[in-house]
Amino acid sequence: MIVGAAWRLRATQWWRRAPFLPLPDRAYWNFRRVTANGSMNRSLSVDDVVSFAKWSRLQRVGR
Repeated sequence: MIVGAAWRLRATQWWRRAPFLPLPDRAYWNFRRVTANGSMNRSLSVDDVVSFAKWSRLQRVGR
């Protein structure tokens, strides 16, 4: 579940830029943190990540 959600967040063409890992684009990640928390200064909790993964999975089921 978490792996699938993380895979969907990966940056496009991630294999072309170091560190050659499927990580989210920094600008997108910052946007998601602000929309989830209202601030970039607050770090995400484990509950936040699990909630996002569950929500993300439910969105894919509807397709």
